[in-house]
Amino acid sequence: MTAYMQAKSANMLTAREMARRAKVKLDVFSVNPGLIYTNLLQPEAVQAYLRILDIVHPDGSPNHEKCDFWKTIPQGAATTVFAAFDPQLSDASGAYLDNCQIADHKVASHTSDPVVAEKLWTLTEEILGEKFTF
Repeated sequence: MTAYMQAKSANMLTAREMARRAKVKLDVFSVNPGLIYTNLLQPEAVQAYLRILDIVHPDGSPNHEKCDFWKTIPQGAATTVFAAFDPQLSDASGAYLDNCQIADHKVASHTSDPVVAEKLWTLTEEILGEKFTF
């Protein structure tokens, strides 16, 4: 779970830094689609972990009584569609979106730190051997 959290943090930091660096009108967001019940959750190792957390039943189906944030595929897609098309976001580039709304208040403070975002951007460019300009 630590690697997942680090990847989500990097996603948020990258979106914020890309929004800051863009010299053209560019809407960039990090989006939380939620916990969507799909075939990606079917491998036995994943199912075993979800059973330990008690968020799926022994048969692998979602346990809505223990976990009220399961989403269907259309529900999970909704925030991405919101990010792509909702005009109210035109001045919110770099924001974190959850449940079809700006949710910057829900994130850890380090994911909003401009110094950390710039360091991650620079490190990414160094690792890839590529400078990104807009």
